[in-house]
Amino acid sequence: MSLIERALVPLFKVVSVETLVNTKSGKFISPLYHCVSDQEVPHIKNLYRSKNIETFDKELDFLLKYYKPVDFNEVKSASLNNKAFEKPSMLLTFDDGLSECANVIAPILLKKGLPAIFFINSGFVDNRDLFYRYKVSLIIEEVSKNSRKLSEMKKGVSLSKAIKSLKLLNYKDIALINDLAEKIDLSFDRYLEQNKPYMSTDEIRSLSQSGFSIGAHSVDHPYYKEMNYDFNLDQTINSLNYVCDTFNLDYRAFAFPFSDNKMPRRFFEEILDQHCDLTFGTSGSRMDIFSNSIQRIPFEQGDLSAEHILKLYLSARLIKRLTGTYTIARNN
Repeated sequence: MSLIERALVPLFKVVSVETLVNTKSGKFISPLYHCVSDQEVPHIKNLYRSKNIETFDKELDFLLKYYKPVDFNEVKSASLNNKAFEKPSMLLTFDDGLSECANVIAPILLKKGLPAIFFINSGFVDNRDLFYRYKVSLIIEEVSKNSRKLSEMKKGVSLSKAIKSLKLLNYKDIALINDLAEKIDLSFDRYLEQNKPYMSTDEIRSLSQSGFSIGAHSVDHPYYKEMNYDFNLDQTINSLNYVCDTFNLDYRAFAFPFSDNKMPRRFFEEILDQHCDLTFGTSGSRMDIFSNSIQRIPFEQGDLSAEHILKLYLSARLIKRLTGTYTIARNN
């Protein structure tokens, strides 16, 4: 347990959510979700636990007790003018452009009158391809159900060891992931056709017409810190251009796939100066050196409740302010 984590333990017990929300560092949050479903989602189930509808609905009601919902344009205006919200405010965000965004999440948000922004991978729209981590989840699903397929993939390996190795595969291993799937007769094209895990162009356009904001999330979801500068720049600009041109947007928002961890200062300077209004990361316990770089709080963390997650992150913000580690340093 780190010094910060040890310091959080007593703070966690005695400080209320309301107190944390009304601190300077608690006045704005941007919750992050990916999927909400009452059904088992094979391409997700072996990676993380998504929320069911009842839990998601209750989490929204919990957050609304403390935070006023704001839309992308309000956050953009506050960020570009470097102004804090007077009342505790939140912008809901959803990554990956999964079909549940259109058929589960959006109806709930519309019913409650909540704005949100949905970040889309341009390479996956209309189910043209599948995120490599989702491919890994499907392979794990196949070999977990069928020991013969496990043997076909690699003889003499245990299921637990195979799963551990599969989860270590990264973006640069896409060819290997595709080969492993072929060995066990798993067709990603067939899965895309039959299950349609992503939203269609028409569904995304409908979200936009319903008042939701749409942002880019890279072309095909690499982990930027593992790739080179020019590759990341192309992924960012190409996905932004696709989203803005396809859906006729007059704003430009980008959420980093996975994280903006270790991204250099010059990347932000180039993107925010020439290509994008706001960027979104996932370091929700800290503040970025760039006012138009929003750090979000991931709310899909196993069995942890929304209250637990919120208190954890807001407490961490307080401690990091006191220890001088609250602001993210960006090196070139």
